[in-house]
Amino acid sequence: MVRHYSCESATCSATIYDGGIACTSSNSSTYLRFEAFNGIGPYIAEFDATGDGVADFSHTFTARTGTLYLNVPQNTLTVELISVIDESNNNEICDVSGTVTLSNQLLDAGKIGNDQEICLGDTALDIYTTVGANSNGTINNYQWRERKLGTYSWTTVQNGGSVYSPGALTESKEYQVYVTSFLNGRTCSDFTNIIQIFVGDASQAEICDGLDNDCNGLVDDGLPQYTYYADTDNDGYGDPNVTYTTCESPAPLGWSTDNTDCNDNCNSCYPGALDLCNNIDEDCDGIAYENCICPDITVNSIIIDTLTFTGNYGTVYYTAEIENIGTDTAFLSQRGVQHYYSDDNIIGNGDESPAGGWAGPYAFGGVDTLLVGQKISFSLQSSNIGFASDSTPHLIIEIIGSGFDCDGSNDDFIELAVCPNCLNCDEDVYNITWDLTPKDSLSDYKWSAKTILTMDSKVLVGSSNDTFVDLTAGNSIELLPGFETPVGTRTFIYIQACNPSTIPPSSPADNEQNQDQKSNAIRKEEVLLESKRLNIEKQP
Repeated sequence: MVRHYSCESATCSATIYDGGIACTSSNSSTYLRFEAFNGIGPYIAEFDATGDGVADFSHTFTARTGTLYLNVPQNTLTVELISVIDESNNNEICDVSGTVTLSNQLLDAGKIGNDQEICLGDTALDIYTTVGANSNGTINNYQWRERKLGTYSWTTVQNGGSVYSPGALTESKEYQVYVTSFLNGRTCSDFTNIIQIFVGDASQAEICDGLDNDCNGLVDDGLPQYTYYADTDNDGYGDPNVTYTTCESPAPLGWSTDNTDCNDNCNSCYPGALDLCNNIDEDCDGIAYENCICPDITVNSIIIDTLTFTGNYGTVYYTAEIENIGTDTAFLSQRGVQHYYSDDNIIGNGDESPAGGWAGPYAFGGVDTLLVGQKISFSLQSSNIGFASDSTPHLIIEIIGSGFDCDGSNDDFIELAVCPNCLNCDEDVYNITWDLTPKDSLSDYKWSAKTILTMDSKVLVGSSNDTFVDLTAGNSIELLPGFETPVGTRTFIYIQACNPSTIPPSSPADNEQNQDQKSNAIRKEEVLLESKRLNIEKQP
């Protein structure tokens, strides 16, 4: 900061005053007050706390008056104001003054003895300060005070001393000590705890207060006893396994006379409650999913970017988007994404071995409730998952299965496999927008891209239940909203390099319809690209 040493008018001055004091260890911040006369501000004030005339710290006051709180680690701290700069014009105020001493006594008033119970006319035990008062200052006084139980005003019964003798009592009393100390001419004070000396009377009836009112040596005797049940969630229904017996009536806060709660950590769970379609048993009938209208969840897209098999272990990373296209809210609490390995080329014939899975909402980024029309995306990965030894291992991912919704017709089953003979590349980036009809041949239908392959169309049902389509890409495969794999079709996904140096064989002769669809789609894409190019050339 560049300072202009043409001092402001003598009418513009600044000072500090009124050093504060901290009295207890829980409040070690003391304060000083700042005031500037005239000027605009803000004001940057510098302070010397070591007495050498050099600034040790600074503080900015936004207005002409302000309070600065400081932590004083020792008994006292002397602070001098040595410079002030008015930031409105960057001028230093020459007329500054003020030195304050801040004090920190760290006063602890201590504690006095425990509650007592005596009978009418008996002498109470002496009361001691169980922890001596600590202070950096000088203890001035221990003032012993008493008051009748149930009243407000205190009466001083003894000045000084760490012991007080109440003597014989005819009524119940409370006691407390008021402690004061001095440091640098300032006073600190604090109170001890309050204790009670209860005086029982044989002529009095017993009442429910946890005391021996009639002096017969028993507490709350002869009174009705009630058993209550813990009601932690305050829904009015109690936990049958947590009880409390007392003469109190009605039930104290947090307890209930009812003992039929099945979940005392859920205030919407109790007998007769409305049970929602989720994984919570609200009505305590032992069934979680009730009153459900079948949701219908579909897969909008799947992007698979990693697939490796090493020995008997597999790794797969993929991202998917799902959407609730039904008429009711879908709860994902007990739904998941499953994947498993197969030892052959047939899906769902019972020989699959589980490889893992995720249950929502963990799998879905913490989302549990999927409203009608709502979409969510999630990414999942599985690494080093063991599978049975097989020359052509397959990983099957069931994105949406029977656990998700009541309609299994839109479930997508995708096989990820290691191809024994890698394909030649069709294109660098391949976009499949026409429907594919597979045939009964191991070389049935194969599509490949050097980098990225997308598919926004259907795999149609072939002439057999074991027909399939191969999709291969070196980087990733994206299955868009139009992608469907109905029952009776197979879709193999290969994330691995294809051979970019040659063109693959043409499609089977008996699949001319699909070949025409492919050619038409390619021509449409070429027209679209040419149109985009012309539009770009027309732009100024």
